[in-house]
Amino acid sequence: MIRPISGRRGVRPLVLRLAFVAFTAAMSLAGCGKKGPPLPPLVRVPARPESFVARRLGQTVYLQVRVPTTNADGTSPANIERVDIYGFTGLPEGNEDVFKYGTLVASIPVRKPPEDEEAPPPSKHHEQQKTKPEDRPPAPPRPPASMENGFDQGDVIVVTEPLGPEQLTVVVPKKKKPKVVAEPVVKEGPRALGPAPRVGLPTRLYLAVGVSRKGHKGTASGRQSVVLLTPPSAPSQLDVKYGETSFTISWTAPADAYPPTQAPIAAAGADKGVKAPPVLKSTPIGTQPVAGAFNVYELPPPAATTAGANVPVPPAPGGVLPAPLNPAPIPAPPFVDKRMEFGKARCYTVRAVTQFGVQFIEGEASPAQCVTPVDTFAPAAPTSLRAVGSEGAVSLVWDANTEADLAGYIVMRAALPGSDFKPLTADPVKEATFNDTTAAKGVRYAYVVIAVDTVGNRSLKSNQVEESAR
Repeated sequence: MIRPISGRRGVRPLVLRLAFVAFTAAMSLAGCGKKGPPLPPLVRVPARPESFVARRLGQTVYLQVRVPTTNADGTSPANIERVDIYGFTGLPEGNEDVFKYGTLVASIPVRKPPEDEEAPPPSKHHEQQKTKPEDRPPAPPRPPASMENGFDQGDVIVVTEPLGPEQLTVVVPKKKKPKVVAEPVVKEGPRALGPAPRVGLPTRLYLAVGVSRKGHKGTASGRQSVVLLTPPSAPSQLDVKYGETSFTISWTAPADAYPPTQAPIAAAGADKGVKAPPVLKSTPIGTQPVAGAFNVYELPPPAATTAGANVPVPPAPGGVLPAPLNPAPIPAPPFVDKRMEFGKARCYTVRAVTQFGVQFIEGEASPAQCVTPVDTFAPAAPTSLRAVGSEGAVSLVWDANTEADLAGYIVMRAALPGSDFKPLTADPVKEATFNDTTAAKGVRYAYVVIAVDTVGNRSLKSNQVEESAR
């Protein structure tokens, strides 16, 4: 049973206890808002540059990189002022060695996005404050991207580095001498023999990294490397021929080019059905498998026809990384290019390739060869011409041609016996049928059909048929 509290003596202690609880809770809440030590400012750095590729052509290295559009934490746009590309010849322990001891190959400026650029100051009469935003004139167009004006986030940039004595010199970072650790002595049993170490190729590696507007480096790209061995010489006697549907490019390999990978030798009596013995798989020990091949490039006609120009002009920053027409190196000539377009000049050059396992090196380019194809190829002669005589007319039908540049057909008629063939229409007919309504009744005629293309090339005559109108 709960007894009611009555009198002063019972109320006062309860009120005091309640007041104490309320005071304690208030102090606890006040303590939650107490300021702690200052936190470091949030630093946003650019994300890892993508599409970073290094490709050596002769004595020039082409470097392609895409400007980051986000920060390392995924926010956008990127807080980026420039993209730096470093080169390093040797074996760095980490990326810091590349940044500290390597060569700054290029520093690509990146401009702010248009929405982040500062607005021009208002005029003396504050005209901009009086006009509505929609009534103001549009902002002037941005200057084209360049090394002087800067590039935009997301742009793909290509720069080059010539290989000279500095790039071929191995860099040794200054490090403290490591402690020499004694090799444990094997007391019992002979030492196991392992495979010989694979011989490394002299290479130069490259790194790309975005730098924020306060000078902080972001995440570096993956390493790209090129082989520094002497490349093969340029091929010679480049020859370009064309047919109706393709170009055929042939050349002579240089004397210092490696031969292609040799195919298995056929067994004696292979022409009589004797099978060759199976080839055992082998793994080279201590060396890289070496083979020769070729890459075919297309050049812009102005660059190819410049006096003494055997190689493509190095692209301005923002250009395109040179890429061969062939998807994989070609063991030997010829190469067939099926991108036929009459009247358009095509210029080609060829480079010898030496492959060291998965790595390769390309030599200098051959002299360029340019050809402008001319359409002198006539359509095929129409086939299966048939004729049916009817009341006051002769109906003709034949199999349609399949040439892409076909303009139509010329139907020719000759009265028998002995007269010459003459066209029945001034212009070619489009369909593979024709109704001769000018044929005289009872007169026997001979008919042939000729195909003609858009530039006027004419085929041979079709088969001849004879018929008369009734």
